[in-house]
Parts: sequence; structure tokens; C-alpha cells
Amino acid sequence: MSIVPLNIGSAPNDGNGQDLRSGGQVINANFAELDQRAAAAQSAADGAQAAADAAIPGTQKGQPNGVAGLDGNGTVPASQLPSYVDDVLEFDSFATLPATGETGKIYITKDTNSQYRWSGTQYILLTASPGSTDAVPEGAVNKYWTLARTLGSVLTGLVTTNPAVIAATDTVLAAFGKLQKQITDLASSKANNGANSDITSLGGLTTPLSKAQGGTGSSNGIPVMAGATAAAPGVAGLAPAGAAGDQDKFLTAGGVYKEAGGAALPVGSIVPWPVSRSTLPAGWIARDGQLLNRADWPDLWALVSASAVTDAAWLAAPYTSRGRYSSGDGSTTFRMPDTNAKHADGNTIAAMFLRGDGKNSAGTAGLHAADQVQGMKHRTMLAASAGGQAGFTADAAITNGLVAGASNVNLYSSHTGGPVTDSINGAPRVGTETRPSAETVIWCTVGAGKATNPGSVDVTALATTVSQQSGRLDALESSAGFTVLYPNGGTAASPAAIGANQRYVVTNPFPGFHVFVRVDVLWNGIWSDPGWGDNAGSAGNSYGTRVSQFFGTGDIAVQTGINAVMLATSAQAGGGHGATGGALIASAQCRLKVWKLKGAA
Repeated sequence: MSIVPLNIGSAPNDGNGQDLRSGGQVINANFAELDQRAAAAQSAADGAQAAADAAIPGTQKGQPNGVAGLDGNGTVPASQLPSYVDDVLEFDSFATLPATGETGKIYITKDTNSQYRWSGTQYILLTASPGSTDAVPEGAVNKYWTLARTLGSVLTGLVTTNPAVIAATDTVLAAFGKLQKQITDLASSKANNGANSDITSLGGLTTPLSKAQGGTGSSNGIPVMAGATAAAPGVAGLAPAGAAGDQDKFLTAGGVYKEAGGAALPVGSIVPWPVSRSTLPAGWIARDGQLLNRADWPDLWALVSASAVTDAAWLAAPYTSRGRYSSGDGSTTFRMPDTNAKHADGNTIAAMFLRGDGKNSAGTAGLHAADQVQGMKHRTMLAASAGGQAGFTADAAITNGLVAGASNVNLYSSHTGGPVTDSINGAPRVGTETRPSAETVIWCTVGAGKATNPGSVDVTALATTVSQQSGRLDALESSAGFTVLYPNGGTAASPAAIGANQRYVVTNPFPGFHVFVRVDVLWNGIWSDPGWGDNAGSAGNSYGTRVSQFFGTGDIAVQTGINAVMLATSAQAGGGHGATGGALIASAQCRLKVWKLKGAA
């Protein structure tokens, strides 16, 4: 309980305070409370004194002959413990080690029997090995094996009487003995070093001395060279002797003599050949306007592809691009220039002379230009005689086309009949072109310098042969042709009819060439030759249809009989329809089958 104060009123004897009895009771209660409190305080003081009497003085904590203190974790610091108490701690595994270790302690994991120490940031594994022999001192008996000791070893027990081949099972000492015996035996059987007079004969050699030994590698002196192959280099030596007729050939690195061919000139070179196409050197291609396979001549196509024109431009009039290469079919072929004017269509400008691409030239390599005569003027003076005949006279002024003083006659009605000699240089040589004296050659291109897939055949020679055959095939294909014509304005969809006693002229579809033509008429659903029959001896009758070619213009003429275009009796007129009725067919649809022939018209 708490101490209760006395009520003594507000002034002496004011009658408001407690009476004596009640005030004594309050005083007695307060003394009782004080007694209780004093007893409790004495008991607490006695307990504290007892605790203080039992406590260790602070001056003895962590001091010699005192007591060990506790750290913040409630454990005795390692510095106050004997070294054998916790310097080595055991744990079940590495995973159970404290997250943060202590320096100066050894941690052992019982599952692996590994030892660790705390570096301050991580556990470091301790190994029993020093890590290198450099950390292990050499003993008195077991010495380290060193290079110096090896070089200084004494060959005690060396035996030099056995010349046998060294075996893998030999000791080093035994191997040295065998080598020494072999060297001794070799030295005793060889010539002495020194001047050449020391060597009296090489007849005893069983194999030739190699070049490394100072010899030639051959028992007969310097050997013939070994040619290089696609897989191996050659070996130096004497050049092989050429055969008769090889005087103009060259020796290849393969050790054989070959025609110069394309190998002596860069691909694309233009060269003349004076013999024949069948004798062209390997790798050469005649410039005949033929189509070639790009795969057969890859180097040449790679060279000319950028400047090649389309094949359509090459073939088109005015034919000035025929000295250039064309891209052929656009994928697998290309076309050669036609410097030799051999293309089968006959449109190439003939007799090309090669000239530089500068002044007065066509300007672009490969363009053809037709022949021409430099511009000039000639003056021929004519005078008229009294009879009106024109004649030659000396140079004089001309007025209005007439020689001065001449009568008004037609001075242009007379002309020379042909070239006239000047009595000095012989008869004039005239023809279809203007040209200097010339020698005919075959213009060629070097198409290949080496084989792209060498084997047991001469690939470049084979390619040249293929090119020649390709040119012939191209010429043959160009010379052949076929088409169907429909006279009188007809078409394939609507053939026109022809009538009796008529003549129809059709333009030659192959200009400049002879053609073979067959005429067909449609009768009874059958196209066939109508045949021809006549009776000119009596009544002048004729029936049938014939066709022929003009040799002047090359055009094709269709002529029908006077009475009919066909007699419906094949046995009489020779027609192919098998007709037997005998009727005269006055009109029938007609067509012409036209084949181009090789010869020019």
C-alpha cells in the first residue's frame, strides 16, 4: 500500500482536521507500511551483498591467474584458450563449415578428410604435397637427376665390340657401344679425307652417290629430269633428248615436248594459221562465227564475257558486230567472231584486215567495217565534133557541163566500155571489192593455255578438235532450213486457193540460197503433190501444178495447168492423192514445202 498523509485542516484549531484517534490510526498504518518496506529493502540488500560477495572482480577477467572473458557471441576468445582446445575443428562436410571462419584454425571435413584454413574471405584447401620438388631438399643418398650429372656421367662398362642394330630394349650404355662399333667399321672401309688423289676408284659403290653426298644420284652421271605431275613436283636433271621433228617444240615442266599451241600465248590472242583447220595447234580456235560451249573454254569465256554482245545483235544486219564475241544462248554457249567470214548465212563482211582502234577505225574492238574507196573527183573533158560525136580533148574550162566552144550535144551519152590499161602497169585488176595484195590465212584465237582437267589425253588438242567439229555442225545447221509457204496470200490457218492457168510468185524465205520446193494441194482432205499432165501435141491441154526457183532473183514461182490445177486421176498425172475419178480440179488450196540447200544461189 502507499503512505497516507494526515488531514490537519487548513489552520490551527479550525475544526477541519482529523481527530486524535483517526489521526493515530493513520500514523500507525503508515509506520506498518514503512516497516514492511524496510524489511523488503533489507532482504534485497542482503541478496545483493551475497551476489556481490560471489562475483569475480573485473580486474581479474582475461588476466593471468584470473578468469576468461566472453566475446560478443558468448564464447571464450581463442586467445584465452589453450592451443590444443579449438585450433582444429571437425565438421561433417564442407557444406557444414561456418559461413565465416576464423584465422588460425584448421577445419577438417570428416567426409573427405580434407583440411582447410580461413583466408579471411574463403576456405583454402591444405595439401600434404609441397607442390614441387624444388621445395623438397635433396637427400644424401637419393640424388636428383640433372643435365649436368648426365653429361658428367662416366660410361663405366662400355663395350664397343657389338655392331648390331640398336634395339628399343637396349640400355643407353649398350646403344653407345653399338654405335661406336658401327662408326669404327664404316671409317675403316671408306677412303681417307683429303685431296682427290686419295680416292682411286668408285667402282666399289653398290648404289649411286646422292646429290647430298656430292654425287649425281645416277650411276651414269647427271640423270634426266623427272617431269612434274598434278600431284608431285619434278626433279632437276638433264633435259630429255627431243625426237626428230621436235626442233620447233617446247619442253614442258612435265618433261615432254609439245607444240607451242595455246600454251605459248595468252588466252584471247589472235593469230594467223597458214595450213588448214585440221592442223590447228592444240588450244587454237578458228574465228568462224561458230557456237562453243562455255564449259569447254572457261578461260576464254571469262575473258570475253563482259564485252560480248547478244547473239541476236551478232546475227542482225548490218552485220558489223561479227568481229565480236556473242553470249550465245545466254547460259551454256557463246559465239566466236567471224573474222574468216565463214558463217553459213553468208552475211559476214568478207576479207577482214585487222587495224588499230584509233583514228578512222570503227572505234570498238571487234566491229567490222565494209571496204570503201577514199573520196575523190575525176575530170574528163569531152568535145563534140561537127557531126555531133563526142570525143576526148585537153583540159579546158567547162560551162554548164559543156566544153567551151563545143556544140550543144549530149556529152554524157558516151562512156568507156571498161578499164583501160595505162600501158605501164598491165591490165587493170577489178573485182567486187577494193583491197591490197593479200595472202589467205585462217584467223584463230588462242582459247586455252592449259588443261582444266588433265588426264591421259591431250585435253587442249581435244578441245580444239571439238571446236572444229562444233564449227562444222554450226555451219551445217545454219545451212539447213525448212518452212512452209502459202501462195496467193494464204496462211497456215487459212490456206488460199490457186486457180487454173495462173502463175504465183513467192519470195524466197532463205535469201541467197538455193531451195528445194514441193507443191501440195488439198483434195478430198489430203495434202499431196498434184502431179502434172498435158496433151500439148494435139489440143494444147495441161493440168496440174508445178513449182520452180528463179536463178536470177531466187524467188519461187508456182505455175498451174491451162485446164486445171490437178487431174483427179493419179495414175495419169502422177499425183499422190490416189484419185481415180478423172475430173479436172480447177481450184484447190495450196501450200509449198521449202528446204534450204547448202549451196548459195
